[in-house]
Amino acid sequence: MNPRMLHIPRFSIAALAAVFSACSAPVGEPALRDKKSATVLKAMSAKLAAADTLGFEATRSVYPSSHGRLGVPEHAQLNGVVKRPGSLWLDGHSSEGRRTVVYDGRQIVFIDHRAGTHARTAASPTLDAVCYWFASQYGFLPPLAELLVNDPARFLLDGVKRGSHVGTEWISGVKCDHLTFRQPGLTWELWVGVDDSLPRQFVQRYFSGASGARTVSTTIHRWILNPRVPADRFQIRIPSGSRKVDLTSLKP
Repeated sequence: MNPRMLHIPRFSIAALAAVFSACSAPVGEPALRDKKSATVLKAMSAKLAAADTLGFEATRSVYPSSHGRLGVPEHAQLNGVVKRPGSLWLDGHSSEGRRTVVYDGRQIVFIDHRAGTHARTAASPTLDAVCYWFASQYGFLPPLAELLVNDPARFLLDGVKRGSHVGTEWISGVKCDHLTFRQPGLTWELWVGVDDSLPRQFVQRYFSGASGARTVSTTIHRWILNPRVPADRFQIRIPSGSRKVDLTSLKP
């Protein structure tokens, strides 16, 4: 992940940023000297990518908050589902309200239900291409997008200078391999299930001269591999009365 893109911007659509994270398009995987971390990460990537559909339930905390309340973490409950190669639905609930992201392979829409606003744009037919483009243009991605793309390892390892296997730890009752990765201005950690190769926790710690130090921590409580997805799950429905805003307003 490129640390220049790792910030949580403030959006004009009622602080939509509380449920978004950031990274840039990958430029290729580095050769990790630590073979254990490379093996675990690649096994995780293959496990996630092998699922034609993928669902999850998670909680996410951003500290400090993205809403100007310094010293107060922002917490969100997240639910999502992916259908490869090009459909995504994400829903987030926090004290800032409910926000939804829908991508149907042709366009992507961001909806802030409390504010009554939405932004939309045409999009490429694959999730990876959408994420690369959005990160480079707007500096943000939907939460956990780094793990949901078709090649998570390549996406994650962009810019990484060093990775290591810390040991094994328990996350929510699951024994996990604890991995840590470092690059200029950023450290990030993954806890990956020893038995099932599924990520259970993802923590990013980074520093930006503009916004100071920030930690984004996501715990995935449930993964659902190859769930049956209703045919209309990725149908874009704009709430009645929602006001359209331009995507350029999403820039910080």
